[in-house]
Amino acid sequence: MTLSSSISSPAFHHHDVPLQYNNNNDDDNNNIITSFADEEKDATTTTTTTTKWVRNNATWLHKSRKEMSLLERISNKDVLPLKYYEQGEQITSPFPSHPLWRSPLWIFIHALPPLLLQSLWYSIMPSIASSSWSKWSSFTTFMVYEVYFIVYLLFLIRNLHFWIRQYGVLDYHNCGRDMILDKDAKKLAVSIIFFVVARNLGVILMGGYDANIPPSFGIFPNGGATITLLKTPVRMALWALAFDFFFYMYHRATHTIPFLWKVHAKHHSTKYPTPRQAILADNLQEVIEVVLLPFLATLVVSMNTHELWLTACTTVYVEALGHSGARAYWGHPILHFLLDPLGLALVIEDHDLHHRGGKGGLNFGKQTLVWDRLFGTVGE
Repeated sequence: MTLSSSISSPAFHHHDVPLQYNNNNDDDNNNIITSFADEEKDATTTTTTTTKWVRNNATWLHKSRKEMSLLERISNKDVLPLKYYEQGEQITSPFPSHPLWRSPLWIFIHALPPLLLQSLWYSIMPSIASSSWSKWSSFTTFMVYEVYFIVYLLFLIRNLHFWIRQYGVLDYHNCGRDMILDKDAKKLAVSIIFFVVARNLGVILMGGYDANIPPSFGIFPNGGATITLLKTPVRMALWALAFDFFFYMYHRATHTIPFLWKVHAKHHSTKYPTPRQAILADNLQEVIEVVLLPFLATLVVSMNTHELWLTACTTVYVEALGHSGARAYWGHPILHFLLDPLGLALVIEDHDLHHRGGKGGLNFGKQTLVWDRLFGTVGE
């Protein structure tokens, strides 16, 4: 059965497009819709639409901003142009490699502002204010870093969208990226809020925040700086390996034990994810992945608050990257150049294949392939 029509379409935003669904199809994950002109098309262009397949029914995206609830607006922050949600032509150009230096530089530049602000505050305020104003309490630090973490996430989504436009998306000729189902739109927003709050609470609590010690930068670890060039990256790399070990064990168990699969199945409601779908999960899974696993990793590799802040920014970068579907050879910002020659580096396609495999998917690590190689669960 096919569905097609011809329309003269003005320029529009993606959430304003009145997509037409085939209501005779009983499978919510395989609705046929008519495709429309890209956002970039000229307003006077007349386009004849053709039949396209998308996986998810997402009518909530077609509401205007005024019609959306607050939770839907939060979920709507990571929406690609429509063409990426539709089956497209096969990309025949060579598979690009994302430059190794770009990711760590991007993370450091965009994670730096709250650290610099706090450092400057501690340098300037003692001379012009009382001691009670010259230091940041745990609550003040949490609030400042919390607000900026939201800004950081918006920058991250914008950055990934830019590169998706440059590189395209994986398996584009078979299926476009998945939209968020109507029933999951508000749940996703709640998950995002929980993630943002819990991740930053972990930075303060697990890092043993001390109001008397501001962020400071140095090269050598014996200079008293809280962030050093020769020590902090090593700690972050070891933390990522520890975190990935605990994640691997838990993740593999969710694909093996029926009860745990019920907990994890919500996350696998998408086979072709986008960055925001890294956070879509059952409530119990959110607690395990956002709270418990980072806590266990920090027990193995302890770090101060400022190092944990950089680690949190790096970890969410990797999590969003792994669910981006960007068609590029692009791995972990710190570990990739060490692990890639050994065949142990995890790249975007590895986790994309995991999602396409559903319950039977392999590649259980989310930072590296170290534990998958060791336990024989690499899928290619």
